[in-house]
Amino acid sequence: MFIFDCYTQILIIVVCYVILLVCICLGKKSKKFREVQPYLYTILTALHEISLMYFTLTIMFEFVYFDTTKLIRYVSAIVAIFVAIYYLIYQVYRYHDIMEFPMVEPQSERYTEIVTKYGSILKNIRFIEFDYQKGCLPIKGYFRPHAYHIVAYIKKLLMMLTFPLFYVNGSAALGILMAIQAFEIIRFCVTWPFAKKWRNITRLCLDITLLLIFGTVLAIQIISVTIFGSQATPDDVRLYFILGWVGFGLIMIFNFAYFIICCIDLYYSYKYTNKEMIDKNRRDYYYEKLHSL
Repeated sequence: MFIFDCYTQILIIVVCYVILLVCICLGKKSKKFREVQPYLYTILTALHEISLMYFTLTIMFEFVYFDTTKLIRYVSAIVAIFVAIYYLIYQVYRYHDIMEFPMVEPQSERYTEIVTKYGSILKNIRFIEFDYQKGCLPIKGYFRPHAYHIVAYIKKLLMMLTFPLFYVNGSAALGILMAIQAFEIIRFCVTWPFAKKWRNITRLCLDITLLLIFGTVLAIQIISVTIFGSQATPDDVRLYFILGWVGFGLIMIFNFAYFIICCIDLYYSYKYTNKEMIDKNRRDYYYEKLHSL
């Protein structure tokens, strides 16, 4: 049951919010508490990203095992839905809050606030000027580097919710996942979000790999209908196993590549602060702009 399985993750996030609130209140008087805030925001972001898959997969199980005769199933399902809504509100708020970053003065309090709250997702991002447009969902922001990670989180939420919504038809779910990922690849190419060329190329390759994984799983699912039927041929069985190994290889490449990127990020996090990396990307942008005149 969701309410029992996920209470630990929910409790950790709540505790992190409480500690952050205390540090914000005490940070008005003490510099030490202000210095802790960026780390807490980084931890909070990581907790949301790590727990997202767990929460949404649990929502899928709520749909699968829902029993109208048991009150606890209603309570558990309602809690699951509210958590999913919270995740969406959380990311939409961050999306709007970060939108004005490119036009904020570097020495202002607002700039310091944004760097403190979002330094972990901005430190590797390419800086460009962007005229912020107010509105419910400023579409242009979808294709701006500074909003790349937040929109990617919303994409992950939509992907995870695809499973319970289209649980009955697995092929439809995989087709929707491929469509979402294809749009993400287009968005990435238009945005080209990272300051380093190697990061952009690596992440693009990983996004394409993920699309290939979905396509391979869909192909395996289609072939499995023949494999477990009465018309199976040796060639069908051979293709089935080949696709299985291809999918396994793609998944291993995807996971190991992300692990290596995480190790590189840890090294840079140890060597530089988030603010130093963000300021450097900003200086590089204006330096190249001056030299292009």
